[in-house]
Amino acid sequence: MRRYRSGAIGTPRVRADTLGGLAEGVHYVEMPLSAVQSMRARQPAPRRTLVLMAGVTLVAATLAVSASRGTGGPSSAPCLNPNNPDLCPNGGGSP
Repeated sequence: MRRYRSGAIGTPRVRADTLGGLAEGVHYVEMPLSAVQSMRARQPAPRRTLVLMAGVTLVAATLAVSASRGTGGPSSAPCLNPNNPDLCPNGGGSP
């Protein structure tokens, strides 16, 4: 009986009763399925993907709205002290 090391197999393929793939990313190995104790495979997670995309969209929309509002533009606030236009939010003063 041949002993097989435990570990991950890259690009696995099942053909008939044999599992084959790259061990340690370099060496191609084959083993009978009867020697395999467990197998795990990645599965898509559509709910997590949807939540991630919703979060990214929300952040992008928030940044876009924030950028479109800008800062430092002319203010529509009234000038509280017209005698000193430098203190007015919109530059005040007479034209």
